[in-house]
Amino acid sequence: MTSHKGNQLIKLGAETLADLLLSLCDTSPEVDDLVKRLLATPDQNIKRCKEKLTSLKRGRSFISWRESATFVNQLHQLLNDLEAGAIDSCLGVELVGRFFVADAHIYKRCDDSNGEVGDVFRYTAADPFVSFASRCENKQK
Repeated sequence: MTSHKGNQLIKLGAETLADLLLSLCDTSPEVDDLVKRLLATPDQNIKRCKEKLTSLKRGRSFISWRESATFVNQLHQLLNDLEAGAIDSCLGVELVGRFFVADAHIYKRCDDSNGEVGDVFRYTAADPFVSFASRCENKQK
């Protein structure tokens, strides 16, 4: 069921909403990333996911406690790219596995005293892993 606000947005029309989203892309990296995910093919989203994982592993800058919420959002975006692109369940398992392996490097470079980064690994990433693993026919993987 669409909300009243949703109905109002629908009445604005696709062109108006597209212009608004493009405007938001210029000022918000999160919105820009979301739009890129929505417009990408599954293969492109997998490529985006792999690039983000590589970037996480190569990252050197320290992420302070104050910056951790933004960093957590980046981790969520990476997982969203993964879920949007991994049509093959076994590939999804592999990519979530790579995400889990990156945890040691991620923890080394951030202050997670509020526990938000850890929660991404304990809870957020666990859901797609279980979902992909339950559908993957190659259980050894």
